[in-house]
Amino acid sequence: MLHASDKFEAEIVARLEREGCPEPAIAYALAWVREKRLVDDARLSHESVAKLLSSGAGPDIARQKLLSRGAPESVLEDALAEGDDDRQIEGIRTLLGKKLRPLSTRAQMARALASRGFEERLIEPELDRVFGELSEPRMVGDTEDTI
Repeated sequence: MLHASDKFEAEIVARLEREGCPEPAIAYALAWVREKRLVDDARLSHESVAKLLSSGAGPDIARQKLLSRGAPESVLEDALAEGDDDRQIEGIRTLLGKKLRPLSTRAQMARALASRGFEERLIEPELDRVFGELSEPRMVGDTEDTI
């Protein structure tokens, strides 16, 4: 079960429960993988957050995906807080450079980035970099396509 990819402890427990393993066997298996250092929720949370944010998922999407996999909330929040701005900027740039290029207007790109959970304070400077500085400040939710 551990050979394909890293798992959170909760994923291991859920899998063993689905396979009908008794509680003592599950406890023994968890103790064994911890002892062998085959499971590390903190490390996996940090690596997964970094990968998701740099690939274009905003923090809200990263949080949702990893919580659904069983990442412990406190560990996940630490991972999201560490280096958050740099990772978000990398993700924004990835999206602006590749995935969002067909969206031609600043407003469309701003809405797409905001819908992925990126923070406005990080979106606006990156949009300025792509589209140039604005003459007047606008909010990400503005509906005008002339932004």
